[in-house]
Amino acid sequence: MIVLRYLYFIYSALIFIVLLLFGVPYYIIVGFLFKDKAQKYRIAYNRWWSNTWAFLSFVRCKSYGEENYDADKEYVLVCNHTSMGDVIILMDAIRKIAFVPLAKMELRKVPVLGYLFSKAAVLVDRKDPDSRSKSVAKLKELGKKNISVMLFPEGTRNKKPENPLKEFHTGAFRIAIDLQRPVLPMVVIGARDLLPGETFPHQPCKIYAHIGKPIPTEGLTQEDAYDLKQRVYDVMEQLLIENDPRYEGYLRARDSSDSLAK
Repeated sequence: MIVLRYLYFIYSALIFIVLLLFGVPYYIIVGFLFKDKAQKYRIAYNRWWSNTWAFLSFVRCKSYGEENYDADKEYVLVCNHTSMGDVIILMDAIRKIAFVPLAKMELRKVPVLGYLFSKAAVLVDRKDPDSRSKSVAKLKELGKKNISVMLFPEGTRNKKPENPLKEFHTGAFRIAIDLQRPVLPMVVIGARDLLPGETFPHQPCKIYAHIGKPIPTEGLTQEDAYDLKQRVYDVMEQLLIENDPRYEGYLRARDSSDSLAK
């Protein structure tokens, strides 16, 4: 069985690398020929790349809740983070919205992939106030082109599957308030099965995305960031509890634990 998994891994990795290498000249060409629309063409390629890799690698993706958002509006998309497989379903789940991720500046150092990230994402050094302000200005500019932004409010992957979510950072919600865009909460379920134990080789699996209703930020100020964070957290936690079999009985166990603590 392990031999088959490694053969599958080699096959799947080769597909990924070929699509990755095709992306470099494509990015360069659209950047040269279509300066104003280059970002949307890059996003379209990323979606095709992601969906093609998933299909050929026997990773099946399905999303629910597409009726909850308007393709003609811009959002701050927020999602839980459990695996590298999250990105695959995100590109497939949000088919009608052009969006870019807000990513760590360190990704620029990754060969080839770093170049693509530098063009298809908004990179930010979270420790540098000047970098953060520039990233917000970039997001505002993208908003004028009907492009949304996606963030993982947990900051890093949740490596404790017994808990639906890690504690959220406020950054995503401060950005949403600054941009005055609604927050679109969503959760990914099953991406952990792509990389069991977060180690290669990966394996075929089914991944699901559940999209909640947008939460408005119009009229909110930075003083409301913590309340907005908690409201979004509650919505995403509920989506996971209702749809992920892993968390069946989670609320009962938590309430029981709280009662004993008292």
